[in-house]
Amino acid sequence: MRILVAGTQRSGSTWTSRVLGCAPNTRIVNEPDSFVSDLAAAPTVKELGYMPVLAPGDQAPEAYERVWQFAFVGGWPWDRWRPAIALGRQIRRLPSSVRDPFITSLMRATGRTRPRPEHVIVKSVNSCFSLEWIVGRFTPKVVVTVRNPMAVVSSWKDIGITAPYLATHPLLRERYIDAYGLPEPPASSADELEQVAWGVGLQAFALKLACDRHPEWLVVQHEAMCADPTNAFRALYTDLGLTWIPAADRYLQSVNQPGEGFATSRVTQDAPHRWRSRLSRQEKTAVQRVLGQFPVALEPA
Repeated sequence: MRILVAGTQRSGSTWTSRVLGCAPNTRIVNEPDSFVSDLAAAPTVKELGYMPVLAPGDQAPEAYERVWQFAFVGGWPWDRWRPAIALGRQIRRLPSSVRDPFITSLMRATGRTRPRPEHVIVKSVNSCFSLEWIVGRFTPKVVVTVRNPMAVVSSWKDIGITAPYLATHPLLRERYIDAYGLPEPPASSADELEQVAWGVGLQAFALKLACDRHPEWLVVQHEAMCADPTNAFRALYTDLGLTWIPAADRYLQSVNQPGEGFATSRVTQDAPHRWRSRLSRQEKTAVQRVLGQFPVALEPA
């Protein structure tokens, strides 16, 4: 079975995919479409950028289709082996004329020879604007993680995540900003937090739009999962047809502890409202002003 877990960065997608990955005979493929995380994505960046914008029926580059085909058969079998990760970083630095054919050949050879797991869970935070294209082409079951955008902005601020390229992407203007009357991106001289809020709002809107068109997709509300993780994830397992095992309970217990930065450990019941103490009153007002222009749900400050 193929399962795609998608969402914005810091929406709980990693937590969700790892809990699902505790199911028997299951493999997690993490961010196959990210140039930073996966060597396979390197040949796609020049043509599609870091967050591809593709609608169902669009003709995608062969390299992008190959990324997802490879991911859904299990990806690289050595993706958790540190020497291989270090080697991948070196390969990414090669000239594209050398690097891209080498990566393509390696993917084809690996895809033919690697063992196939029963279930493959692919997690992506770069697919907000290409999600329907991926699903139309590869027909996975879909889990979309959503989180209060105020909390997402706060988390991006804490970690230093930005997405300035969204403001200049011509297809985003044509297919989202102009098509739905969304707010203009803040000026380059605007406060960075406002720029972050605009990027989060745009991605949250794109995901909401896709989910509204596909009621068969499973939408996971991060705050609800935090309120009662065990029962919420057991229900998600049932919806997906996965078998719950004690390893899932142990994983949930192991990550229910203080954590910062990119770590997935958090005190679960505290996570939904941490943003309140991390944004000043002035910052909350500025972020709400930007996010309020997008038709996405906001938790009051």
